[in-house]
Amino acid sequence: VELAATPFFPQTEYHCGPAALATVLASVSPVATPARLGDEVFLPARTGTLQLEMIAGARRHGAVATRLPGTLEALLRELGAGHPVVVLQNLGLSWYPAWHYAVLVGYDLETGDVILRSGTTERLALPMRTFEHTWVRAGSWAFVALPPGRWPATAEESAVVEAAVGFERAAPPAQAVTAYRSALER
Repeated sequence: VELAATPFFPQTEYHCGPAALATVLASVSPVATPARLGDEVFLPARTGTLQLEMIAGARRHGAVATRLPGTLEALLRELGAGHPVVVLQNLGLSWYPAWHYAVLVGYDLETGDVILRSGTTERLALPMRTFEHTWVRAGSWAFVALPPGRWPATAEESAVVEAAVGFERAAPPAQAVTAYRSALER
């Protein structure tokens, strides 16, 4: 599976969060550019973007941001459903972390690789074991950002409720109703 049509926004220094967020929001909010998102979600004092800011940024741009189960299988199933996945990795050590957001856009079981939009690399092929190690070291954190009415293939009930309630706080009432109705159907 490779979601080759997923756009690529190369990150500028410390802006992997805004670049990753712009990548998954491209189909939902064309105004969600890395520069605009940088102004909205980047925290200069932290030289980065917090996970909470990533979720809130997606919601402010009309997407329902839903956390995924912390398993590699869940990520691969989302890709199979056509959903690029924002992941947080620790590219450093457990005692000296180097946090990094990337977008998982594909995998190849035959070669054992995953494919990421990462940093300044549009198509980074990384051994699945290496990816999983860096992802688990960052707490197995991942989410998808979808239009109201669509839900991740692997979303659990608690994550759907959390996403719908959070979306309601930022969305116009009609979109919030759409999200709730589709969540109930799901």
